[in-house]
Amino acid sequence: MPSNLRECYLEQGFLLIRRVFDADRVAEARSILADVPAWIRKRSKSRNIQRAQPLQTCPAIRVEPWLRAFYDNSELDRLLAGIFGGAIVPTPRMSHDFKLTALLIEPLDCWWATGLHRDYRDFVEGLDIAAWKAKTDDLRLFNQINIPLLPDNCLWAVPGSHARDDTEAQARLVATRSRYARLADTGAPRGQVDRHRTQLIGALAACGAVNLRCRPGDFLLYRSNMLHCGVYEPGIERMTLHDGVYSAQWRDYALAVSRSPASNLQPPTGRNGGLAHKHRV
Repeated sequence: MPSNLRECYLEQGFLLIRRVFDADRVAEARSILADVPAWIRKRSKSRNIQRAQPLQTCPAIRVEPWLRAFYDNSELDRLLAGIFGGAIVPTPRMSHDFKLTALLIEPLDCWWATGLHRDYRDFVEGLDIAAWKAKTDDLRLFNQINIPLLPDNCLWAVPGSHARDDTEAQARLVATRSRYARLADTGAPRGQVDRHRTQLIGALAACGAVNLRCRPGDFLLYRSNMLHCGVYEPGIERMTLHDGVYSAQWRDYALAVSRSPASNLQPPTGRNGGLAHKHRV
């Protein structure tokens, strides 16, 4: 593995850095966010919802001042400078844009999954794929982060896939992604639902995906244009902050896509947070 953070990130498409946030900071975050899961389940009328996004819509906490303080972390600043210094100017700090910040949580009734996908390409109807592909090498775009406050093994990713096209097997699995979403709503027998899970995990592994097993306080940075899949399990409590590394170029691209006549998305000023619908973890 390259010793340079940027080289490593560009090679494999993700970085999992252990213990960037200390135990006290993580415990404080869990305490502050403790009521968010119940609030979003009640608000959405869904026991299987996977996230509260944007987080600042939750009236129980003043998210922006708290999150700004949470991200005031010298180790985090050092990591961002090592990866994005000179590419994103000024080098980003994780404290200036909260329109996509989410808290990722566990479903209560039934497992479900996003299916294997690349962000934007696979969820935006009518997207100009050639234009999307032309931007996939731009380090200023497609950078997402997860900060687990509890152990989180939900994310599967195909290392290096951000830098290459789908294989035939990967493309076939991408095409079946809707099979795994919202399984609790289909009325399928539990045995059939569980078989779908086994099939999906096997197919992910066969396509080269690895399970990114995160511990509380870790920092996971990944290219959202790489092939990835979230698999969400009931009964395993999950609290993970989900965010992005921002740049003016990323904001311009996201706005342009959300305002496209073919897009079924709303711009970031929309009531439900707009761009949140593009980010599937």
